Amino acid sequence: MTLATKAELRADVGNWLNRATDPDFLARFDSFLTLAEADFGTKLKSKVNERRLTAPLNERWESNPAGGQAIKSVSIISGDAYQSGGPLDFLSYQDAIEIYGAQSSGQVAAYTKVGTQIGFFPFASSDPSSTTTFEIIAYVRPDPLVAEDSDNEILLTYPGVYLWGTLLQTADYYGRSEDKTKWAESYIAAIADANGEQASSFSDVMLVRAG
Repeated sequence: MTLATKAELRADVGNWLNRATDPDFLARFDSFLTLAEADFGTKLKSKVNERRLTAPLNERWESNPAGGQAIKSVSIISGDAYQSGGPLDFLSYQDAIEIYGAQSSGQVAAYTKVGTQIGFFPFASSDPSSTTTFEIIAYVRPDPLVAEDSDNEILLTYPGVYLWGTLLQTADYYGRSEDKTKWAESYIAAIADANGEQASSFSDVMLVRAG
């Protein structure tokens, strides 16, 4: 069967468990799904969950528009042009302070992350009127499947990530220890497939799809 909506995913997971019409499974499916989305939301680094986010850069510490999501790169944009030198270097907070301290001259060369903030080093005095922006390329969590007919790019492009990820979350509850190993292998392969396409850009490497 196709896996293009939440309802179709629930039916397929239920069929794998032989519980498609079981009231207990139907009542708990949303919990299994939420756990699966939370798990692969931290593991996927694929073209389907890569996003470009921008925000004004007025002071050294700015809110991270990607929140706690994995950041791939950070660049500075002045007007319509990217700052020379390419994306910024990432430094731990301790290294940023040790190398740059309170230095306020020279173009921004590095960034660090503390909680939901991004720090830029070196950095001139705060300037509320600045038109400079920073651009983040980040891997974001999927939009959750809520409505029966809902979908998202991950489900449509890599249905195996959803299928095996959700089945894996059911294994302990339903005592499917032998199946858990197989589902985990298929889940890992599906994640690697999605992430591998990003890394190889459709190179000659043959990718095996689990879904």
